[in-house]
Amino acid sequence: MAVMRVGSFAPALSCLLAAAALLAGCGSSDSTETSAATAESRPAPPKNAFPAADGRSLTEVLEGARPSELVVSQAPRPAGPVPQP
Repeated sequence: MAVMRVGSFAPALSCLLAAAALLAGCGSSDSTETSAATAESRPAPPKNAFPAADGRSLTEVLEGARPSELVVSQAPRPAGPVPQP
């Protein structure tokens, strides 16, 4: 029978427990509320809202487009339900 030293058993056990703790956090929750359910669904813009290609490459289309003043950034969201006025 092989003899296992205690010095090599403790690190192996701690790695195993760490892996089990990580796996325990994975998976789905029983909550029925999702962020997708609260997100506003909007239809796609009409076809005429996009620039016409007219046989040009994407680079050529982008060179002819006017610059936008819009900035895309992540806005903070409240952690709980938002009170309605």
